[in-house]
Amino acid sequence: MNAQLQLFFTNIDKIVLYFGADAKYFYIDLALKLTVRNIVFNYEDYESVRQQIKNNTKWYNFARVNTQIINTYYVHYAKEPEKIGEVINLHKLLTKQFSRHEDSYIAAAYLKSEEHIERIGLLITDLMDKQSVKYAPLKLSTSTMLAGRVEDTKVLANSVEKYYQALVSIGYERTKDTTNTAVILTIGTGDFHNETFARLKELTAFIRKTEKNLHRTITIRLPCSRLRSSKCTNSRHYMICMKKFAAF
Repeated sequence: MNAQLQLFFTNIDKIVLYFGADAKYFYIDLALKLTVRNIVFNYEDYESVRQQIKNNTKWYNFARVNTQIINTYYVHYAKEPEKIGEVINLHKLLTKQFSRHEDSYIAAAYLKSEEHIERIGLLITDLMDKQSVKYAPLKLSTSTMLAGRVEDTKVLANSVEKYYQALVSIGYERTKDTTNTAVILTIGTGDFHNETFARLKELTAFIRKTEKNLHRTITIRLPCSRLRSSKCTNSRHYMICMKKFAAF
């Protein structure tokens, strides 16, 4: 764990050094993604990926290209930039079924084969009648990641719905964030996994309890701070503050 933390902070330093002020928009996200793949940010590798994208696309010189796309390809192909040409070819097949836009290029980074593209269409169809995505449809890149699992697309769609409903049952709101959480869980487990959800439920309860205790601590200690700043000279107030703090 210490090694991973060190790698994370090393990546942050290198990213900020390379991108300067622009890094503030994405440096944490990029550093995290590189760290979980055990990659050290290297500006030469980054430029190599950028050049491969430029060589294989017509849109590179237009305003629509953005750092998020390049960062995504760098995370996936930092050590194999020559594969980007294959990915762009898969993107051409992808956009025969789906609209061409920035997210479609990000989605292509997760593609494994032509069959993968077919699975995306099946998964989207299987998700259409699910409450979890009724008001929060998934981005193409998210559907692509999910369709990359080996399970049948119906199993994946049912898993997203089960996780979503289970999250709602323990107090999560019916929002896009909850849908995305259900998707992330499914990407991790494939099918609904009782033990995983039980652990999540415990963690949720702990966080909520901690938040309440933190709020209570702040509420109690704020009046006490008046005493420390010599603004509280009322002895009765002093005793009330001390009793509250002791009770906590």
